Amino acid sequence: MGIYKLRTELGHYFKWILLGVLVPIFVIGGMFAFNQGGMPTGRGPRSDVDSEVIAKVNGLDITRGELEGSWLRTLEQINQSGGQSLLMLAQYRGMIFQQMVQSKVMLAAAEQGGVDISDATVDEEITKAVTVFLKNDRKSILGKLTKQEEAVDPRDDSNYRSELAKLDPPSSVGDRERAAISMIPRDQVRAQLAQQGLVKKIQDSAKRVTDADVKASYNVYKLTRIAVVGAAREQLKTKADKIVAEAKGGADFKALAKTANAGGPFAKSGSQVVYSFNTRNEVIPAVRDAAEKMKPGDVSPAIDLDSAYIVFKLDEVVPKLPAKMDKKTLDERKKQIEQERQTAASTEFQQKITKARKVEVIDPEMKGYWLLSEAMTNPAKSVMLRKAAEASFKAALKKKENNIYASAQLATLYFEDGNYKDTETLLNGLLNAAHTGESAEMRKMFGDVQVKLNKNKDAVVNYKIAGEIARNNNPAVMKQLIAAYKGIGRTDLANEMVAQKADYDKRKAAFEAMQKKQPAAPNTAPKQ
Repeated sequence: MGIYKLRTELGHYFKWILLGVLVPIFVIGGMFAFNQGGMPTGRGPRSDVDSEVIAKVNGLDITRGELEGSWLRTLEQINQSGGQSLLMLAQYRGMIFQQMVQSKVMLAAAEQGGVDISDATVDEEITKAVTVFLKNDRKSILGKLTKQEEAVDPRDDSNYRSELAKLDPPSSVGDRERAAISMIPRDQVRAQLAQQGLVKKIQDSAKRVTDADVKASYNVYKLTRIAVVGAAREQLKTKADKIVAEAKGGADFKALAKTANAGGPFAKSGSQVVYSFNTRNEVIPAVRDAAEKMKPGDVSPAIDLDSAYIVFKLDEVVPKLPAKMDKKTLDERKKQIEQERQTAASTEFQQKITKARKVEVIDPEMKGYWLLSEAMTNPAKSVMLRKAAEASFKAALKKKENNIYASAQLATLYFEDGNYKDTETLLNGLLNAAHTGESAEMRKMFGDVQVKLNKNKDAVVNYKIAGEIARNNNPAVMKQLIAAYKGIGRTDLANEMVAQKADYDKRKAAFEAMQKKQPAAPNTAPKQ
């Protein structure tokens, strides 16, 4: 087995440990390669630039070397899997950076929490992973093994060593071990261990489930809820507090409901809510948690839901125990409650460290990706953050004019924001001058921009190039091109693309049928 095939298989064997570095790669219907026979890495020879700090996360540095090391590992997997479009590659770079930020957050939290992530612990985890690979690799080469043979460490297996030497080109256990180690990023293993340790620590801290908790989980809760909406935040709080005070003073709760504002995203004022353990996820957690600590007749405090306040009265708690209350039933319910509490504790911790994190992104390209990710989780500031991302990608291009990833991402932002002239300029340089960003998706975008600029003739040229690239592997772009041709009145070209896609579908079906007839390769991946 050659080193190329070996490293390809390693990507499968170590999928579980590379999850922090690699994002899922889906290639449908064939292989794709850039016009120069390979994907651009955007990275030259290693130098002192590797120590350049590109971001600081909770006092921990992310260096250029860390980023580009993860990027090269990812890029190798992408190349072996057939490739992706330039825009998708840019998005991968952004996702890798976000994962690195999360890893640093976890490492800082683990250090504060006393989780052991020493070099020795990391080495031990890597050794385990390499051993798993070697065992599965040996099995794929030697075939079925006896239990006694499986118990032998592959490094000490003379039969394994002998068969490796017979390969073309010859290989050795040491070769395969070194290749396996090279595919495992130490920093990501360390982060994974930190996360595992933190999760266990948090789950262990979850409140213990008592017999009384199990029994109470069979209660059915009935309550009357008032949603106070439709006013400024301060006014909402004042109004909600007044309802609480009057209700606790003896006022009729349903009568008070008539004075509250109805509408908004919540049920109308005075609505009845009934829930049990099996339907509790349908109720707002803050309401549910308060109700389960109250007695019938109690009135809740004003519960803040950002855009509204909820006040409710617990009308009734009805125990509905199962007819069969044996040990198995109770143990299963106890396990459900434990899992729910552990999940809640983990979620709360994640929210806490995310809220408290301090992230300073220095590199302009990575800052652009970071701002875009923040825009997705903050709709109120989305426009502002996207504009800031545009400025960051511009700065990245000033720093490095041939940064094809920043160019692709900036062109997409321009296009989405209706800035078609600047989109055209960027794509013209990216596709027609640099010749490094060629892909069906980018050519399709180039054509779409030219349609927006009333340059249909030029658009057709780019649509045709996109179609040629998409012919063997990209049915999604083919479908988009059919619609694009129809949109500019070129039904003749649309019909040609329909025929091209039909030919692709036919070849794909034939290929899949041929695969089904072939004997399946042995499954040598470790059990997850």
